[in-house]
Amino acid sequence: PTILLLALAGMFPGLAGAANARDTVRIDAGTLRGSVEGDVAVFKGIPFAAPPVGGLRWRAPQPVAHWEGARDARAFGNACLQPPRRPDEPDARVPVSEDCLYLNVWRPLHARGKLPVMVWIHGGSLVTGAASLAMYDGTRFAQRGVVLVSINYRLGHLGYFGHPALTREAADGGRLANYGLMDQIAALEWVRRNVAAFGGDPANVTIFGQSAGGLSVQLLMASPPARGLFQRAIVQSGYWRGWFRRIADRAPDGRPSAEADGVAALKAVGISTDDVAVLRGLTEAQLLAFPSLGLNGAIPTIDGRYVVEEHWRTWREGREAPVPLMIGATSQETPPLPPDIRAQFRKVLEPFLSAADEVSLVPVYGGQQQLDDHMSADFGFAATLYSFAKLHRANGHPAYRYRFGRLPDAARPQLKGVPHSGELAYVFGNLEASKWKMDARDRAVSDATMDYWVEFARSGRPAPKGRAAWPLADDEQIMLFDDEGARPVKDDRAPRYRALATIVDPKS
Repeated sequence: PTILLLALAGMFPGLAGAANARDTVRIDAGTLRGSVEGDVAVFKGIPFAAPPVGGLRWRAPQPVAHWEGARDARAFGNACLQPPRRPDEPDARVPVSEDCLYLNVWRPLHARGKLPVMVWIHGGSLVTGAASLAMYDGTRFAQRGVVLVSINYRLGHLGYFGHPALTREAADGGRLANYGLMDQIAALEWVRRNVAAFGGDPANVTIFGQSAGGLSVQLLMASPPARGLFQRAIVQSGYWRGWFRRIADRAPDGRPSAEADGVAALKAVGISTDDVAVLRGLTEAQLLAFPSLGLNGAIPTIDGRYVVEEHWRTWREGREAPVPLMIGATSQETPPLPPDIRAQFRKVLEPFLSAADEVSLVPVYGGQQQLDDHMSADFGFAATLYSFAKLHRANGHPAYRYRFGRLPDAARPQLKGVPHSGELAYVFGNLEASKWKMDARDRAVSDATMDYWVEFARSGRPAPKGRAAWPLADDEQIMLFDDEGARPVKDDRAPRYRALATIVDPKS
């Protein structure tokens, strides 16, 4: 067979590279050499923008330099600079660095035609996380006929930062503060230009993300430069209530400006400067010494370009992207809060929910204990997402709600419900990446979950063949993923979401 291949290669020169063509792709910046793992080709560590280091720190993403020859794409790129991670975290072996604007692609080897594309945006409060986490391996999506792309984006003070010197410089024509969001859009522009080389359809792109990744999906749905770069959206446990920052002015709730926050962060490490060269000369150690961004993580800034108004206003006034949306939460996003943490949470609630308001909610929650157990999860996630689904439907667009309630048997002695991030292993089919032991029931629930996610990406409707129909988010209908698999039900929690929303949404 080898002699025959060589003979044919002599007769047909184009055949000479056929044996390796499966792991080689030509994109706009050059050739990539990935790896073949079973029935999937994987390309890791692909740069989608120039390294944002030195003179490019705190600037909009810049074009990638072209390269000669085949670039090795068999290892993940750096994770973005972030606080130290625990040694037992799955991706702790991947270095962190400012040089981190890389993405990864999984594609099926043998699929035909233009394939649906799914772009994954990781969570982590816009402060931590990376596309290289084992949980986010895209192999099982590719095996189902999807081109899966996972992306990094700048985090924390490097991703969401303002300073008077940067505003005055306006190096990129006034593109300021939301550098992480700019990175996400640059990655989507890369997908539009290059995903066809991997067999993907640039006109059929689904963005999906969890936690801060879910918030990012909603920000992208509201961002003018992102319009048209995706055709569907999935928000998993997204969040946000309250005001965004402004570049130079206080927000209406008194929140300091991005510039003031930047000056304060520098002051905390003993630096006072009005010189952009000093800002771009700070060491990574100095950057990591900046104060913690706290419970809410990094905060987007209204910049007039990428974030043009408050989050809720965009959706109330129907200005979000008119694309099909899947949106939902886990069954117990946050655990019941201990008394000391509940006191801290009470301060978070104060601008939205008075003590008297809380008392008024006790009957609809079925008692004080139920209210205490679920208020943080509902306020922060579930009721928020309920309201965004209702708004999207009211604006005339398809929206599909879900609740993820399958808790591994091994976790039941410790947890009352599925915690924040508890659906991820099921969505990606990577049950072995979970810290809990999984069984055949978990695999069946994961298979159902992936069927719905993939069919939604393919057609815009979560209606896989042989599965129960997923109703639109009307009349309080949801898809419930639980021990029985996946089934449409009337949301038994909707009355409490509705009662809470009536009080807090107008202030959000």
